[in-house]
Amino acid sequence: MEKLSSKVVVADSSPMILFARIDHFFVLNSIFEQVIIPIQVAEECTFDYSRPGAKIIRNAIEKGTISVYEYDINDALFNLPKVLGKGEVAAIQLAYQLKSTLLIDDAWGRKAAENLKIPIIGTAGILLVAKNHGIISKVNPIIYRLKEVGFHLSTEITTKILLLANELN
Repeated sequence: MEKLSSKVVVADSSPMILFARIDHFFVLNSIFEQVIIPIQVAEECTFDYSRPGAKIIRNAIEKGTISVYEYDINDALFNLPKVLGKGEVAAIQLAYQLKSTLLIDDAWGRKAAENLKIPIIGTAGILLVAKNHGIISKVNPIIYRLKEVGFHLSTEITTKILLLANELN
């Protein structure tokens, strides 16, 4: 399977946890040649093995399918909203410095990344790319499963995604 033109993605914790929880973590490595997370995101995702998705993410780190970067947050260089967590801040800053795409769902984080001209994609966008590249056959059942595990997606956005996926009658 040919990779996308954006070969590297820096990921925030939420999409990582979501894909791990629904057993679709393979999608990320099918789309990107390298999935990078800052150490702050790795810690958020794996600090408690009893949390859903933690073991899958830890295994991916150990196998090398996710690269963990030691990254020191530099608040002086970036004027990011105070509402963002350490993982989001580190992911945004690392994506900026690596000039890579950022995988993030948080609205504040997406806006901050857009202001820095960082290319962004979210969990739903990944599903559309995966379908377009034949990695998955349908988006709708995966969106349904994501919602079951706590992914918040408005009816309007869900409809838009299903239209883009040609899955709305």
